[in-house]
Amino acid sequence: MRWMLLGALFLLALSCAGCGSAASSPPNRVVLKLSTGSAGAGAVPTIGDLALQLTLPPGVSVAVASDGSGQTAEGVVAVSGTAAAPNTVALAKYSAVTGLVTLQIVKSDGFPPGEFATVTCDVAPGASPASAGFDITDFAAFDLAGNAISGLAAAFHVEVP
Repeated sequence: MRWMLLGALFLLALSCAGCGSAASSPPNRVVLKLSTGSAGAGAVPTIGDLALQLTLPPGVSVAVASDGSGQTAEGVVAVSGTAAAPNTVALAKYSAVTGLVTLQIVKSDGFPPGEFATVTCDVAPGASPASAGFDITDFAAFDLAGNAISGLAAAFHVEVP
């Protein structure tokens, strides 16, 4: 009986070799750092308002509030970088049907170009999202007087925590 128990434990240990290895399992979250930068020459005015749509690839989603509004859950979209600090409002909605996150950030005293938001995404089991699967569209930025800012582009950087 002792030998059978010892043999069973040995087989169990062998069957779990490599269990919990982070290198072999796909991520269950990815973090996107959104930023702005000048697309041309010249100084960029202070940004007072910006809006964009972020397309998520298949198998990637974001958590939404439980009230059915489509608003992202608290902490999913965080104002960061140059837009962080008091006087900033971020509105973000997510549509699972289209895979789009619609984001608007308004800061009453403005912010310079640079990182402005962090988006935490959930990755479905078996999905392997690539940076090329994410996309920013419908980007628009406005100065403190409400005038459209030209020569400014939005970008993102994908991080796997």
